[in-house]
Amino acid sequence: MTFSIVAKDGTSIGFAAATAVPGGAGRIASIVPGKGCIAAQALANLFWRPYGTMLLQQRAGAAGIVRTLVPPDPRKQERQLLVMGADGRFDAFTGQACQPWAGQLVGADFAAAGNLLAGPRVIAEMARIWQLYRGAPLVERLMAALMAGEAAGGDRRGKASSAALQVADAHSIVVDGKIDGSTTPLLDLSRLVSTPAGPGPGLLLPTPSFGLLAGG
Repeated sequence: MTFSIVAKDGTSIGFAAATAVPGGAGRIASIVPGKGCIAAQALANLFWRPYGTMLLQQRAGAAGIVRTLVPPDPRKQERQLLVMGADGRFDAFTGQACQPWAGQLVGADFAAAGNLLAGPRVIAEMARIWQLYRGAPLVERLMAALMAGEAAGGDRRGKASSAALQVADAHSIVVDGKIDGSTTPLLDLSRLVSTPAGPGPGLLLPTPSFGLLAGG
């Protein structure tokens, strides 16, 4: 039901996600500026994000966070986890009982994962475009990766309705864009995060039921 990416570019950390679950994209990840990011999806364990955030604040590495959070969970095989640790490395976990297609790809500067997807090409294209856009601003790279995942089939149930993108520099969240209840969430999110001033922390685009669209 979700495809997402956690990534870094220099000292900046970013996260982006799209999902068919209304309001779901904005509840997946937490970034700790200057340290790392944790994202929990599929049948998400609501404990993983706050505990993972605490571990990041204690400067835990990516592999250590996965080893701490996953094994004790009796329903871990239904869950998915992406981590950038305070060591600058990336790790991920996809349980065997996540609804297919489900999987992940981890590189030196990113981790991408998804579940209930059209197929493995969704994540493969996200990773390919992330790497292809090297040198572009982090917001653009994350947005391009999301759009590539959607173009490759995205959520196998149909179009996403919720999308989110967040970026932090070494000190604070500098971009925080969320779209909910939209028939074109990625297009709306792209417009939102590409405005001249950029979306500041905590900016949420009202749903189309309120008659407002990004960039309008």
